[in-house]
Amino acid sequence: MKIICGILQQDSGEIKLDNRPMTRNDLHKVGSLIETPATYNHLSAQDNLKIVCLNESVDFSEINSVLS
Repeated sequence: MKIICGILQQDSGEIKLDNRPMTRNDLHKVGSLIETPATYNHLSAQDNLKIVCLNESVDFSEINSVLS
């Protein structure tokens, strides 16, 4: 996706759009929404799930069933 959106330079291979090689002029036909991960790397899986529980009003007791 980053190559298609022009964020990274392509160094090999071929990208096709509408079954033909994609050119820089084709970029206006492509849209994207690149999101960051919804987790925190410095937290454990359990702590990340606690944040989800707080945001979604889910009881913490559900975490153990998800992680087992």
